Amino acid sequence: KLTYLMNIDVLNGFLKDENDLEGWFFPPDMLSLAIFNEMHSKNKIKGNIIEIGVYKGKSFSFLSHLIKENETLFGYDIFPEDYYEATKLALEKYGASVKFELIKADTSELNDDDIKAKINGKGIRILHIDAGHEYHEVLHSLLSFSPYVVDAGIIVMDDYQDPEFPGIEAAVLDFCEIDRPRRFI
Repeated sequence: KLTYLMNIDVLNGFLKDENDLEGWFFPPDMLSLAIFNEMHSKNKIKGNIIEIGVYKGKSFSFLSHLIKENETLFGYDIFPEDYYEATKLALEKYGASVKFELIKADTSELNDDDIKAKINGKGIRILHIDAGHEYHEVLHSLLSFSPYVVDAGIIVMDDYQDPEFPGIEAAVLDFCEIDRPRRFI
């Protein structure tokens, strides 16, 4: 039985796509994250949630419902056109009222100090990578942010094994070979 799960009506609204949010974030992914969140809650695992590649805020709005007390939701994107405003509106309309920060940045240009300053010693509980789909972009995101993922934290990769984006799978596999001794499963 799920006891810490986000509000069931909110979850059902997202699962049934009862909103006008644009994006590619599907019910099985949402349900999986809700279950991981449940496991984190039961095991008292804490840390921030970071999304790299926000687009217009569909998954970001969903992730806001997983934020617990003393956690922050961070969204990194280059935010072209009006996407920054679209994300803020999506969060207003469909998100939870939580501490969040939208950061307009190219994550390939961030250094270690930039990342440390944001997470403020709390670590990352959920890292959702959905930005550039080229090999070097994905590998850079993994190498830059993974050191801050807490024990039992999760890294969610978008479009893994999608034939349109072979760079994602290649970067993940290379990251797993670099990650020795193996920290991630």
